[in-house]
Amino acid sequence: MKRMALFTLTLALALLLAALTVSGPVYAGMASAAEGGKAVFISAKCVTCHGVASAGIEAKMQGKMAGPDLTGAVEERGADVVKAFLQGDGQIDGKKHKMSFKGSDEELAALIDWLGEQKSP
Repeated sequence: MKRMALFTLTLALALLLAALTVSGPVYAGMASAAEGGKAVFISAKCVTCHGVASAGIEAKMQGKMAGPDLTGAVEERGADVVKAFLQGDGQIDGKKHKMSFKGSDEELAALIDWLGEQKSP
């Protein structure tokens, strides 16, 4: 009887682990990739340096060390420029981004889509 209970528990844990592994990127299950972009922004710790005023997000870091607010960044620069900048392949105003984006291509795409929805007033 104990062997059967142990087998059942082991099988249940294996199935749970498989389900979590296959569940997809951090934004899986969100209503849209753009909503997932906000989750990526937060989980990738972009919020440490950057705010997005249009989404009500304030940077945790303040003063000279804080990066610019990203409202309108994709609107102003274009998605390809922002993507290259975040990947460390491009420059904006002659500067490279201090941190290279470490997430998946899907997460980066969701982040760029979400930032693209953040329009300047």
